[in-house]
Amino acid sequence: MKKVARRRNSLPLGQAALDELIEEITVDAHGEDEQLWAFRQAFEDNVTLPTEGSVVGEPVQVIASTTMGMSGAG
Repeated sequence: MKKVARRRNSLPLGQAALDELIEEITVDAHGEDEQLWAFRQAFEDNVTLPTEGSVVGEPVQVIASTTMGMSGAG
């Protein structure tokens, strides 16, 4: 997967760009479990923690991520 160049604090992706990014991440994934793992891997490969984000419009700081509850997580 190629890294997508985006500035920190950049505007959200448009729908077409978001669809393209999702396709790029999940292109080799077969089934929902593999798609979820592909997103986990893309996040791990491309996000430096801590980082800022938003959840339902509220600012948050992401300090860690976990695979807890994912099928096959150990």
